[in-house]
Amino acid sequence: MNIIARGEGEATGETVERDGNTVRIVRGDNLITRMDELNEGLNQFYQELLDDPNAKRAAEVCVVAFAGDAEIIQDFEPLSDEMLGSKLSLSEQG
Repeated sequence: MNIIARGEGEATGETVERDGNTVRIVRGDNLITRMDELNEGLNQFYQELLDDPNAKRAAEVCVVAFAGDAEIIQDFEPLSDEMLGSKLSLSEQG
């Protein structure tokens, strides 16, 4: 999820091994990772539900990660304004 999804980066010449793959390291000021995009999408999802009066009253949200095993990140709970701006982070399994 820390793979660069968009932005202008400069290769450093460094590489690391991740999950059996060789990954090039890049640096830049405006790099957006897949995790950044996931968090942006999650917040847009919360905003859309909170903007709908019926959904705001009726919906409950649960977030489940599927890395190695399924893991509940956020158990079912009613929508609230505090959910906006929340960010997911990488687990130890990536």
